[in-house]
Amino acid sequence: MKTVKAIVIALLMSASASIVNTQETIDSAHPQNTRSAVNEKLKDPARNYLATYFGGSGEEGCWTIALDDEENVYIAGYTRSNDFPVTQGSYKGAPKGKADVFVIKFDRDLRTVLASTRIGGDEDELAHSIIYDKKGYIYVVGALSNSLSQQSDFPKLAGPYLGQKPPWMTPEIFAPGIISTELHDDAAPIFSPDGNEVYFRIVYKIEETNYGTIFMMRQENGVWSSPKVAPFSGQYMDGSVTFSKDFQKLYFGSTRSDGDKLSGDMDLWEVNRVGSGWGKPSRLRELNSEGNESYPSESSDRALYWTVEAKKNDPKPEIFRSRRIDGKWTKRERVNFFSDSDSARNFVFAPDGSIILFTMWTPDHDVDMFAGFKRDDGSWGDPINLGPAVNSSHMDKCPSLSPDRKFLFFVSSRPNGNKNPQKVWHSPFLKNSNFSADVYWVSSKIIDELRPKESKNNR
Repeated sequence: MKTVKAIVIALLMSASASIVNTQETIDSAHPQNTRSAVNEKLKDPARNYLATYFGGSGEEGCWTIALDDEENVYIAGYTRSNDFPVTQGSYKGAPKGKADVFVIKFDRDLRTVLASTRIGGDEDELAHSIIYDKKGYIYVVGALSNSLSQQSDFPKLAGPYLGQKPPWMTPEIFAPGIISTELHDDAAPIFSPDGNEVYFRIVYKIEETNYGTIFMMRQENGVWSSPKVAPFSGQYMDGSVTFSKDFQKLYFGSTRSDGDKLSGDMDLWEVNRVGSGWGKPSRLRELNSEGNESYPSESSDRALYWTVEAKKNDPKPEIFRSRRIDGKWTKRERVNFFSDSDSARNFVFAPDGSIILFTMWTPDHDVDMFAGFKRDDGSWGDPINLGPAVNSSHMDKCPSLSPDRKFLFFVSSRPNGNKNPQKVWHSPFLKNSNFSADVYWVSSKIIDELRPKESKNNR
C-alpha cells in the first residue's frame, strides 16, 4: 500500500479490502482486485481516524491533496474507471485514454462528496499537484501524452549517484534529462549519507505566481525511482533543502503559512524523519524575521547557518547562526566569516567543517562560487574564487558537496551543447521561460588544489 502524507490527511492507493470505511463517511464499494482512491483523516493516528473509498469499477490512484479555508478536502489523481462517479452539474469528460484526471471535493468529515469531476483526452492524464488559492480557485497540474504507460519507459538507473559516470576536473551536466532538464533547476541536489535518496528543487510559474517544488528520488533494490514530489512540498515557494548532520531532519525555506502567520516572505522550516518517510513540517519560529530566510546549512558542530535578505535579491544579505540546545534554539546571531564579502550567500559546509563554499558577486557583477578554508589555528582564510575551471562568465551558484566529499554539485546558467536536456520523466510543472539553468558536478579535488599552505593540516 503506497502512502503519501499531507498535513493531517493521508492519501493512499489500495487493493486491500481490509481497509474499512469509518461510520458516516462516503461508502463507495471497493471492487475486487483493483486499486481505489482512499482518503483518511487522522484525528489521533493511534486510534481515531476517518477513512473512505471512492472510485469506479476500475483503478484509481491519489497523488495530491489540498484544504480550503473551511477545511474541505480536495484530492486529485487518475482514474481508469469508465464509470467513475461524477456529481450532477460538474464537468464530465468522456473516457477516452487509458487514464483520466479526477478531482474530488469532500466536506471536512468525509461524509459528503461536494463535487467530483473527470478530465481527459485521447491519451493518458495524471494529476500531480492541486493548489487552492485565496480567491477560491483550484489549480490542477499534471502530465499528459501517455504519461502512465510511459512511466515504464523511465530509464533504469542503478548505482551511486543515479548510475552516472563520475566526472573528473571538468564540470559536466549531472543526470541530463533526470535532474538537469529544460525546467529551471534552481538548486544543487543533496544526497542522503547512504546515497539512497536525493532531493532537488525546480522553480516554475502558474500565471503570475512563482512556485518552488522539492522533488525526491529513492534507490530501492539497487534501482532508482523516477522523481516524485517530496511529501512535504508541492504547493508553495519552497527553497533549497539540506540535511541535518544526523540526517534525521531536513531544513528548507518556504513561503507557506502555519496558521498564525501569513505566507509571503520566506521562512525557515524543518521536517523530521518518520520511518522511511517524513513527518509534518514545522516553522522555526525563533529563527525567522520579517526578512527572507533561506539556504540553511548545518556545520560539523551542529550550528545552523542561513541567509537573510531584507528584500528579494538583496545585494547585501546577512548570515545568521543558532544552535539547538536541550531542544531550544539559542538567540540568533549575525556572523561574518570574511571581510569584503557583503554579497556572500548560499553557504554550505564540508562534512569535516574545514571548508565553506558559497556564492558571491564579483567586482565585474558576475555571480561566482568561492571557497573559504579553515586555517590550522581555527580562523578562516580569505575567500578564494573557484576559478575558471568551475566558474564561467555566466551565473554559477548554490554549491553543494556529496556526503562522501568526492564531488561538488552546483547550478550554472552557462550555455551547453544540449540546449537544456529534455526531461525523460513526467512532471506537472511549467517551464520558467525567464531563466534556465542546469545542475553540474565535478571532482572535489578541484577544491582541494586551491587549499592554502596554512590550511593543509586542517582537512
